[in-house]
Amino acid sequence: MARKSTRVNKRKWPCGTCGLQCNDNTVLCEGCGVWHHAKCERLSQNHLSTLKRLMEDYLCSSCTHVRGSYNFSAALDRLEIASKLGMLESAVKMEQILMRNTPPRTTNAEELQFGTSRLDIVAQDILRKAGGIPGRMPATVPANGNCLFNALSVAIAGNISLATELRVRTCIEMVENRNDYPKKHKQSGIDLVSPDYKEAMYECAVNCKFSSAWTLSAASVILNTRIVSVFPPCPSGKEVPRGIKENVLFVLNNEENASRQARGGRAFYADDCGTWSSKASCKTHHYIVEENNLDYVDKKDGQYVKYNKSKRVPIEPQPDSANIIVFKRYYISLKRNPSFKKRISTVTECPEELLHIKNIAVAEYIGDFPQNNIPHGNSKNITGDYVRTSCAVKRKLDDMIEAKNTPREVYEDMVLNSSDCAPRDLKQVQNAKYTLGRIKRIDNGHIYRNNQADEVQTLLSDIHKHPFIQEIIQTKGKPPCVVLYLEDNLKDIRQFCTSSARNPSVLGIDRTFNLGACFATTLVYQHNNLIRKGASNPPIMLAAIYLHWDGLYTTYHRFFSHLQSKLNVDIGGTQLSKIVIGSDEEAALTKAIKQCFPSSANILCSRHLEENVRRYLTNNIGVSDKVRKQVVSDIFGKHGLTSFNEVKKFELKLMKLSDKYLKYLPSFEEYFRKTAQKIRSGVLQPRIENKWLPINWKNNSCESMNHIIKLSANWKTMKLPDLIERLYKIVKLQQAECRRALYGQGNYELAPWMSKCKIQYVHWTQKTKEEKEALFAKLMKGMPAKKKTVSSTDGRLTIPKTCKTAKKPGQRKRVKSLKTMTRNRNIK
Repeated sequence: MARKSTRVNKRKWPCGTCGLQCNDNTVLCEGCGVWHHAKCERLSQNHLSTLKRLMEDYLCSSCTHVRGSYNFSAALDRLEIASKLGMLESAVKMEQILMRNTPPRTTNAEELQFGTSRLDIVAQDILRKAGGIPGRMPATVPANGNCLFNALSVAIAGNISLATELRVRTCIEMVENRNDYPKKHKQSGIDLVSPDYKEAMYECAVNCKFSSAWTLSAASVILNTRIVSVFPPCPSGKEVPRGIKENVLFVLNNEENASRQARGGRAFYADDCGTWSSKASCKTHHYIVEENNLDYVDKKDGQYVKYNKSKRVPIEPQPDSANIIVFKRYYISLKRNPSFKKRISTVTECPEELLHIKNIAVAEYIGDFPQNNIPHGNSKNITGDYVRTSCAVKRKLDDMIEAKNTPREVYEDMVLNSSDCAPRDLKQVQNAKYTLGRIKRIDNGHIYRNNQADEVQTLLSDIHKHPFIQEIIQTKGKPPCVVLYLEDNLKDIRQFCTSSARNPSVLGIDRTFNLGACFATTLVYQHNNLIRKGASNPPIMLAAIYLHWDGLYTTYHRFFSHLQSKLNVDIGGTQLSKIVIGSDEEAALTKAIKQCFPSSANILCSRHLEENVRRYLTNNIGVSDKVRKQVVSDIFGKHGLTSFNEVKKFELKLMKLSDKYLKYLPSFEEYFRKTAQKIRSGVLQPRIENKWLPINWKNNSCESMNHIIKLSANWKTMKLPDLIERLYKIVKLQQAECRRALYGQGNYELAPWMSKCKIQYVHWTQKTKEEKEALFAKLMKGMPAKKKTVSSTDGRLTIPKTCKTAKKPGQRKRVKSLKTMTRNRNIK
């Protein structure tokens, strides 16, 4: 497709047709690259005006014709490309100009004669059942996806030579009158049995695509003749209709059952009659198709036989199995009334020309429908009649469960949408969810989930193939603990959680409860190279998770020892000596952090300290609300003990508060001294060493991540393998969102200092996998820190970095354009 409008100019060009030059309009053929006179191409002024507005390439008569005939195959290819680009309307206008001198080719259909070899046996039988069309004979046409246009071409010319031309002209007709057809057939009901008109219009532009009633109507217009379409009797549906059934039959669509049986499954023919007997019989019948007739045969010991004087005589020669129809019938009686019977008839094997009958099943109900209703035989609590749930309801039920909806949500939605086509009760939905989960576990090789030992056994089998499970720690007398993270998460900790980073972040640690049988200790950080859309704060990332069963020092120590061995390459932890770790004041947790990361700064959450003080004043001392608020303000207020960044001011404030509490609140003085010691080592000292830390740091990142995890789990406890999969999805989703931020998609966007990494979406899609990984690595690495010094060329002198130009205070303009002006003091 051309990216610019067709060239139409008034110039002196040698014409590609006549070879002369003139001042008349000329047009460029993009196929041969030659200019042609408009008159030589028989282009009118309207054509030239239209060409100036179109984006498609103009082609001369020589390029559009092959051996003197218009090349409709190339025209269809152009329309197909335009339909994929959403430019079909413009392409049709160009094709109308290119076909301006090509009249339709027609032949008198009444003069055509077809031999018996072209007779379509299946169509003849359908026409016979439908009443037939006097004087007409169904002919066989190639089934290559263009059946409609092949049939029209055979009816017109006796062969399929006009099929492509008819498709092109039909497409042009549908596009040109796209607003008229829906209005014209509004009352006829075509839209009820056809796809959307726009969809049908675009499908007509593609070779071997589906043709609907819209296409049939447009083809009738271009041929200027009436097209009679005969539809065979359609099956009544995929399922047996509801209601009383007495001596009646239903033709069903059996495609799903046929495909299910091909995969080794069972066929389902659900109805509302109740419980059928488990003792069913099946009979198989064989028929030979000979000269449009069916001849019954039997099969014994692998041979086809016929009865001759009550004896089975093998047929000589044996018929080809490709000409055999295998017909099966299932007989079953109703459990509460054996006189009421059902018979299901299906075709399992048939010749290729009769394959369509394999998708049809006939359900027959014989006898009087019983009036007495009984529940299912396996029901413990008899509450009502048993009605088998239809396959459509089961499919919808499974789909909604797969969409992670709760059983109660599934049940309520389906009952509200249609109370007649809904699950039997909530228990059925719960059973369906359990069954689906068990099938998934069997497919994954994890069958048993009866207790925690089964769950741990599942994890032990997954440790070497699951990318998220890094280590399973086994200790005598304790259940195994699990360490979860991805290698990229540890790289992010090295990048963002040290004070030497350009925009450092605190590595927050907190223990989460009520996720399952075990505790989950999470490590989180803030990705400071990204910003959440709609907010000005960076996103919170889940770095690592530790699943454990108690809160002892030895348990935490094993986890942090693992991280220390992965994070620190050098002995003694010198590589991450400036890491800042934030947590609450849990003794076992803080002790394990100091032992494994002795050179790191451990900051405590001021909110947890404040809550502990409030709890002690309320539960242990029992002070009034006024006194409690005053004490909390003295310690954690705007001018409280935690607000100082200098040791001297901190100690002076501490002395005043100690004297105050010793005099007026002596029972709190000892607890206050212990809390002040925690504030000194866990709040003041880290803030002095790391000036970028806020005054009152709170572990909100961990609390937010815990909330996200519980939302993802729908506030329910989970089995250990399910919990790990849920956490793994959260981490993978975060990584995917980071990548999408590079090209402006997703919930994150690049921080202002990372704007140079941004790439357009169209360019991102053209990148190779290696190039995408390089761009993502650049984002994760961040911008290099700005140098504050300048070194000489030989490297012997280093001085602080200075400005390039010494400017006046408040100067904004360039030096060259700036004027020195003296204000006239007499002017006020």
